[in-house]
Amino acid sequence: MPGLRVQGHCDGPHGSVAALGDRVNCYRDGDAVVGEALNGSVRAIWRDDDAVVIAEREGHWSVCRVDADGATCRHEFRGDGRRR
Repeated sequence: MPGLRVQGHCDGPHGSVAALGDRVNCYRDGDAVVGEALNGSVRAIWRDDDAVVIAEREGHWSVCRVDADGATCRHEFRGDGRRR
């Protein structure tokens, strides 16, 4: 049975991100907010617009960033399980 997933949420001046996964990081990067989830999903909302969602892909980090330019989301290959 899989373990309990963790979740996080981070707000910034341009929107917010929320993440759900096996490992979750939500943090401020200047005036941007970033959400990351390993084997999970991230939801990004830019200036109260509809959410941009990137869904789970096993072995990948799902990453969303919201800044003055909008919301961007992508998958990053996990490799050894460490992004940074």
